[in-house]
Amino acid sequence: MTAVHGTVIVAQSDHYQEMLISTALQSMNFSVRKVKKDQPLLHEIKALCENARGTVLVCADLGRIAQERMLWPQFAAALHAIVGHIGLLATQNKLLQVSPLARVWAMKHGAVDLIGRVSHLRTTSSMRPLVNAISDYFSIEPDPTRIVDFIAGLHGDINEKADTMSAYQKTWHRLESIGQPPELIVHTMMDIGGVVSQARRYRLTTYPNCFLGNEAAGWIANHLSVSTAQAEDIGNLLMRQGHLYHVVKDQPFINDKFFYRFVQPNKAIEGIDLDLVMNESRERLGFDVQDRIWRGMKFPRSFIGSEAAQWLASFYGLSAQEAIAVGQLLQDIHHFQHVTDQHDFIDREFFYRMTLDS
Repeated sequence: MTAVHGTVIVAQSDHYQEMLISTALQSMNFSVRKVKKDQPLLHEIKALCENARGTVLVCADLGRIAQERMLWPQFAAALHAIVGHIGLLATQNKLLQVSPLARVWAMKHGAVDLIGRVSHLRTTSSMRPLVNAISDYFSIEPDPTRIVDFIAGLHGDINEKADTMSAYQKTWHRLESIGQPPELIVHTMMDIGGVVSQARRYRLTTYPNCFLGNEAAGWIANHLSVSTAQAEDIGNLLMRQGHLYHVVKDQPFINDKFFYRFVQPNKAIEGIDLDLVMNESRERLGFDVQDRIWRGMKFPRSFIGSEAAQWLASFYGLSAQEAIAVGQLLQDIHHFQHVTDQHDFIDREFFYRMTLDS
């Protein structure tokens, strides 16, 4: 009988993710314990730790933690206070790719890593960050083939409908299969002979450094020898991964004359201290948090996205686009939340709230 390497406690809000992560861990000879979704998170983890086998690591999603009005730092501190030293691995199930800044922030607060969404459509590549983090923490060498075989054994319990991001994953898988990872495509698009970015004007407003969706779709179609419909799918994958965005964030990637921009490395954003921004935003330094009403519905302790964006820009010396990017990053780590969870962080009069205020 193969020895168990240790125990991993899995706390996920997404059943599909819980199933894939748990199955991968079982293939690696871990004892897996799942936190019930309708039970208090810290209480359940403490109870599961009492009967755990060997070294314990908790794999918890930022969204599951936010459901109990906590952020990762508060969760990590509270857990260490009640169970002592314990390994922590953070996940963000809504992200196909995790921002380096968010990853550094999570690791600063005790995580061995912060990983994004996994997929049965891209088992090996999507599982790699999870497997690497687990392998490093427990000092083991897992068998990748065994992981794939275990995931494949879920065919009766899993299908594309179970994964809300299956369309993106299928497109990503096709690109990987032809040796064209998204990062390479974006790099080539931005290079000489790629897509032209320049100032463009629409209804008396000038949008600097942007390109047209139809030109980009045409370039992708020609470069990869795909249809324009497939080029649109690829463009939307690149948007979801955070490589490009619509200039006012209200359109998907479309084969039309909409304006888009590439996301460039940015020293101003890379130098942001997320903890400082989070603390100062909670102190209400530049935007109002109050009860708000829209179409007869009341949204307690909410703020307006455009006011928060203006505050970020003025207080930290950021451009409008940099401020939106930081606001989105704060939403990705669940400091900010759209009140109905339907929008990204946008410089408009949409309502948001802070997790610790909800």
